[in-house]
Amino acid sequence: MADDREIQALKDDQDLRYLSIFYYIFGALTAIFGSLFIIHIIIGAFLMLSPEAGKSQGVPSPLIGLPFVIIGSIVVISGWAFAIVQAMTGKYLKERKNHIFCMIVSAIECMMFPFGTVLGVFTIITLNRASVKELFNRDLKVSADSSNAGINNMQEAAVERPLVDEVYYVNLLSLFHYIVAALITVQVSINAVMFNVMARGMFEEFFTAGTKDAEVQQFMEFIMNIQRVFIGLFIAAGIILAILLILGGYFLKKRKNYNFCFVIAILSCLFMPLGTILGVFTIIFLTRKTVKAMFEVKPGT
Repeated sequence: MADDREIQALKDDQDLRYLSIFYYIFGALTAIFGSLFIIHIIIGAFLMLSPEAGKSQGVPSPLIGLPFVIIGSIVVISGWAFAIVQAMTGKYLKERKNHIFCMIVSAIECMMFPFGTVLGVFTIITLNRASVKELFNRDLKVSADSSNAGINNMQEAAVERPLVDEVYYVNLLSLFHYIVAALITVQVSINAVMFNVMARGMFEEFFTAGTKDAEVQQFMEFIMNIQRVFIGLFIAAGIILAILLILGGYFLKKRKNYNFCFVIAILSCLFMPLGTILGVFTIIFLTRKTVKAMFEVKPGT
């Protein structure tokens, strides 16, 4: 039977591993996003090398292309650099090294709204735990095999006695599923109305300036019908996700259908930003062995 310190050490180890994984994921996404601006560099280089590019505006072509090259280069280099820093943070969190470095990066991460903000805030909260600071300050001289064996023993013992806190968090996640379902319904409705107004205004302005023949009008109607179908599908997807979230919240509270809850958590990540935040933390929570054990035992036993 593991004591409270061992169970807390298990929780800290899990949290640090999850945070490490997410820093690697965010690092890869940051590098991909930064790489998109290579297109700006290519466009800028083309404009600088094309003598015909600025003739219509009476501006030398190098002056047109230079801002594209400069801004694109800054974004690409900054994105790749921060991606490397994020990967280093993931490595240090996994190895429990450089506590101050991890704190600084997590503070910078908070500026990357909304997902970086969530990751940064929870990293700061985790790193400020006294038990986590001990892990970073401890001089570990135990071999990797014995360390892993100790963690496995703590996991087995923790499964025998689920934490009271985890029952509380299951109920809390269930409540947030209901809340986010309602918010997603509202968000979908607002976004659909805004998109419809913006698209209609854009098309009307574009075609007002052009010809008024029948083919153009027919094409405009075709585009507007596609827009209506898209908005309908968007609303339907939001409503279906909201219903699934309600079911997921119900099963979480009852501690039933573990696989269904896990799939719903993954699907909710596709609906940014509210569904993504809820889905990520539900996935993290459901992957704990103690939580899996709670689903295998009937509530009240």
